Amino acid sequence: MNLYARTALIFVALSFATPALAEDCRNLVQRASLDMTLMRGDAILVPAILNGAQMQMLLDTGGGISSVSQKTVKALNLAPHEVAVKTLDMRGNASQRAVRLDEFALGALKGKGVDLMVLPDPNAQFDGLLAGDILEGYDVELNFATRKVNLFSPDHCEGKVIYWPATALAVVPFTMARPARGNPNEPSSINLLPDTHIRVAVTLDGKTFSAIVDTGASVTTMSAAAAKSAFGVAADSPGAVTIAPNDPRFGYVFHSLAFEGIAVTNPHVLIHPDLVGKNDPDNTNTADSHITRVDDGMGPDLIIGMDVLKRLHLYIAYHERKLYITPPDQPAAGH
Repeated sequence: MNLYARTALIFVALSFATPALAEDCRNLVQRASLDMTLMRGDAILVPAILNGAQMQMLLDTGGGISSVSQKTVKALNLAPHEVAVKTLDMRGNASQRAVRLDEFALGALKGKGVDLMVLPDPNAQFDGLLAGDILEGYDVELNFATRKVNLFSPDHCEGKVIYWPATALAVVPFTMARPARGNPNEPSSINLLPDTHIRVAVTLDGKTFSAIVDTGASVTTMSAAAAKSAFGVAADSPGAVTIAPNDPRFGYVFHSLAFEGIAVTNPHVLIHPDLVGKNDPDNTNTADSHITRVDDGMGPDLIIGMDVLKRLHLYIAYHERKLYITPPDQPAAGH
């Protein structure tokens, strides 16, 4: 059984632990309400129970597969095993190890015999990663005014999700499919699971990009190639701010980043080279009109990070494939 099939068992286990669905589809049914802790860099941590131990997991809509950190593997004395799935991070690290948990719980949601990947980053400062493979089984509300992550049943009338007072609303369709890349006739050595990244259309200073909404990223980032191509912005451009000597990354302040009319002004964007797969020893070359590696180009042009997201109130309707966005100008009402 591959990891994706085992991961699917998480949804079954968690679903069986919840009450029956309300017959009236117009009513939202909350499955869990988790306290949100914002760690340094504004990353969202939520509580979870792993094999009886209270842990803090990073809520990462930009993560494909839920995982545990290497320090958690040691703390819980877990036994990693090799799997056919490979996970990559934006720092270039790779991992093909997974662990099985006897118990995994998110508030009222409980599962047993749950398989999670081991994070490739040996220096992760959190206990685990709660990613799209689990989150997509629910609707996910991120309320930064009340510091709550609320999980709802997706079984409701389409569009009947905004239960709080809102002065404006953007309804942004999204996709969860990788853009085509490379030579489609060449086999890939990476086991590709279904993509759970939230890809939305955003407008940055009048130009439209397909961006990933990533609660696991502390800052909004753009690839150096996209910055150069779309805006002519490079490290030596007026307004560019270097990070450190010999560091290829640099910062740049744009005027506006908008989701269907709801805009965040003066977004600070970190411009970076594409490092996905850099430290991956199994990085097979493919050849078409260009010589590439199989994981070249997997990094998106634009990632919307927490510096932008925390200025909004978000409701992610995975089954509808829609992102509902309002300004965070009102605290959420009880429901």
